Amino acid sequence: MAAGSRRVIAGVSGSLRSLGALRAAAAEARSAGTPLLAVLAWAPAGGEIAYLRAPCPLLLRLWEQEACERLRDAFDQAFGGLPSGVGVRQLVVRASPGPALVELAGHRDDLLVVGYGGRSRLGYAVHGCVTRYCLAHARCPVLAVPQ
Repeated sequence: MAAGSRRVIAGVSGSLRSLGALRAAAAEARSAGTPLLAVLAWAPAGGEIAYLRAPCPLLLRLWEQEACERLRDAFDQAFGGLPSGVGVRQLVVRASPGPALVELAGHRDDLLVVGYGGRSRLGYAVHGCVTRYCLAHARCPVLAVPQ
C-alpha cells in the first residue's frame, strides 16, 4: 500500500459510545494526517426480513434520511460541526454495522475506531456486539474506545 493511503474509519451510531469513538478517530486522523471516514450503518425497522415481507419505498427513504440526520447530529454533538484540521467523509450505508465496518476497513494500514461498553444484556441480545465482531474479523488494527 502506498504511503499516505492509510485511513481512519469510525463507526457512528449516535450513541455516547460512538461519540467517544468519533472524537478519538478524529484525533487519530488529525495526528496522522490521514482522512477520516465516518460510517453509520442502518437497517429498516424490524430488520431486512420484515421489510421484505412488507416493502414500502417511502418508509425506506424516511429511514435513510433519519440515518443521515443521525450522522450529522453526531458531528454536531461531538464537535459542534465538522472537526477542523482533518478531512472528513461521511458515509451512510444500509447494512449490518459490524460487517459493513470490517469491509470498509479492508486495508491493513487502516485504523477502525469503534465504541464499546455501556450496553445492557438485553441490548447485546437484540443488537449484538459490533465491537466484538470488528475485533474478531477486521484485517486492520481496531481501537475500541470506552464510553
